Amino acid sequence: MAAITFLAVLALPAAALAQPRWHRGSKSQVTVYVEKTRVGATNWSYVKRSGIEWSRSSRIHVIFVKRCPSRYYCVKVSEVRSSRNQAGWATLNYDPKTNTAWYGSVRLNTRYLTNASARRKTTCHELGHIFGLEHRRTGRTCMRDGFTTMYGHPDATDFANLRRVYARP
Repeated sequence: MAAITFLAVLALPAAALAQPRWHRGSKSQVTVYVEKTRVGATNWSYVKRSGIEWSRSSRIHVIFVKRCPSRYYCVKVSEVRSSRNQAGWATLNYDPKTNTAWYGSVRLNTRYLTNASARRKTTCHELGHIFGLEHRRTGRTCMRDGFTTMYGHPDATDFANLRRVYARP
């Protein structure tokens, strides 16, 4: 069974394996609007701090809004109370042929966001996914998965990965 799965992955086109990302065209940065949908002031302040940190990248520009100017380049943030064993999750709507995102959402699970370090790590981590980054196994980065690695900031490797994801075609 594992050999069949491995062969199926090899048969997929390279674009199908690529991480979804926002289209930036000829611009140096992509602008992503982050909308406060249904999120309290405390968690929203952590979303804003994380967005500002990700904006230090030369490829991402985050603008915080009460209402997105259009349905494109928009990420809606809301709180939920869920029994899922996750502090948050991100969803990107994208074209699977081009891996180009046009809309996203971040859900923050208030069941687990009970302290500053959990909020800082989760908001940074989920925005990292929204911008096209995957989990990492090493480094002092918020992109490490799980509750045992509570780093609340992107690191230099995250910014290098963003430059790679948003490199000119």
